[in-house]
Amino acid sequence: MSAANSTLLGGGGVDGCIHRAAGPLLKLECSSLGGCETGQAKITGGYLLPAKYVIHTVGPVAQGHPGPSQKEELMNCYRNSMYLASESKLRTVAFPCISTGVFGYPTEEAAEVALGTIRSYLEEKKDKFDRIIICVFLEKDEEIYLRKLPGYFPFGNCPCVDLWHRRNTASLVSGTLSSSGAICISEVEGHSSGLDSGTVLGPGLVGSM
Repeated sequence: MSAANSTLLGGGGVDGCIHRAAGPLLKLECSSLGGCETGQAKITGGYLLPAKYVIHTVGPVAQGHPGPSQKEELMNCYRNSMYLASESKLRTVAFPCISTGVFGYPTEEAAEVALGTIRSYLEEKKDKFDRIIICVFLEKDEEIYLRKLPGYFPFGNCPCVDLWHRRNTASLVSGTLSSSGAICISEVEGHSSGLDSGTVLGPGLVGSM
């Protein structure tokens, strides 16, 4: 399961796609983990995926307006996933829009949580990651992130935080932490981000060394 349900045994949507693409050994390993609580994260191998590892995180259910507890749980999804990735010495990670599908977390609010949590983590531990990718599926999600990203990652050079749409030639927005801890952002049009239409990203977190 990758941000779908607490059993970690697969489900519908992108979660099911990850399990199908990774092959049966992913489900076998997940069955040995004893599930996962909301806001927590667990790591497995990537198996047949184009990534060495998958970090599975369970997002909150928020049908309608999320309350403080759902917001904190969503923050924990990103925080705990990044902590687990850094502890596992993963330098590149990819996030989906956690909880914005059937779990019903409004995308605008979820984007604020995602970007704010990622920025806070990078400010404290800017040397832990070479690249963080936010992978969006819907055009409305892309529009939201394109609008909100500059507020968290002001314009600059050297890619570190990328926005990737499922289209092969995605608009790419890149940010980086400067030596002073400020985060910069630059936009590159028609950049595939080194990914192709067969690449699986999320809905947990996919990482590579």
